[in-house]
Amino acid sequence: MPDNSNKATKLVRRPAVLAVAFSCALFATGQDVAPEPPATKPAETLATVRQRLTRIKPDQRSRHEAALLATLDFVLALGDAQGPRAAARVDAVGYQALPLSGELPERPARAIARGTVAKDPVPGQKARGGKSHSRSGPAEKGKDSETIDSIASEAGPTGKASGAGSGDAGTLSQMISAHLQIEVGGLPAECAAVVEREKLRDEFPAVATWMLPTEDLAVVFRPAPGERATGWLSYDACLVVRLRGDRATIVGGNLLEALGIPARR
Repeated sequence: MPDNSNKATKLVRRPAVLAVAFSCALFATGQDVAPEPPATKPAETLATVRQRLTRIKPDQRSRHEAALLATLDFVLALGDAQGPRAAARVDAVGYQALPLSGELPERPARAIARGTVAKDPVPGQKARGGKSHSRSGPAEKGKDSETIDSIASEAGPTGKASGAGSGDAGTLSQMISAHLQIEVGGLPAECAAVVEREKLRDEFPAVATWMLPTEDLAVVFRPAPGERATGWLSYDACLVVRLRGDRATIVGGNLLEALGIPARR
């Protein structure tokens, strides 16, 4: 009578032997059976953060998102030395220069007039194949590209026209246009952070005192980690943004002083 128990044992062992042989074959051919690591997303920069925020509808942006977008528009235009585009993000009353340290003086300096302000492209310009002025590039002077704000014109504090050789640094738009360009767009996203008024008080007490309690937010800009970016900050500075509905405008700060852009010559 045949021994069926040996046959059964061989049948049980056979799948195990095949599994071991298959694993050895994979090892011998150098195939990696471990799962591939997930692809890592590229680190965000100030430019890519701005692009992401522009894709959010204005009425759907949070207060922090609106404040950050306004300051990124300003700083990226400043980096390109495009004064009119930077001035377009500043409130009509001008830019209030605030101290980097210490307390707020009893009589703060007069706000800097924003001056020449870049306009958005005229409606339908893209549809007709015209060039958009919303991207970085030399600002063209003309009625369709920029205007002189009636409140904050290119006239200086005395009402006289300001400019080169006038003895006055002029408007915010002029000062930024005259400044050297800075590589800002490639800075990492952590170089900018939105801060509430009370949390700002430890670092910039004078700025926090000047801010309105319910309408204002601050955006703190920080030095680039590691090697210093040419022309960029070597210490923290900030901008103050005033929010009214879904409109956010820059009303002051100490960023210009930290970057070596003088309020007055």
